[in-house]
Amino acid sequence: SVTHPRLTQSSPDRLHQEVQGAKSCLEDRLGRPIVSFSYPYGAYNDVVQQIVKEAGYRLACTSIYGTNRTPWRRFELRRIEISGADRLVDFRHKLQGKYDWLGHWQRWSRRYA
Repeated sequence: SVTHPRLTQSSPDRLHQEVQGAKSCLEDRLGRPIVSFSYPYGAYNDVVQQIVKEAGYRLACTSIYGTNRTPWRRFELRRIEISGADRLVDFRHKLQGKYDWLGHWQRWSRRYA
């Protein structure tokens, strides 16, 4: 987004400006299509997703932990944080999906927060 606000708390007008403005700015500077979006603070809802789709993005990343398995949701892609502090065994476990349970907890805690 343009200024990295929590999009779920933005007015519809600001939401459009943030999402489309970032895409337009990057495309102008880079001279190529921008197709992916990352929700600031990982905050998104149905309205934010719809605006991202309408802006012409093809996919969007959340901050929900986990691997993406088919069928996957293009506008709710999960991620796995890989850190320089990870041991090799941690890295392997992350790639194997052994930490995916964190994503279930994140989704659950979001509903009841």
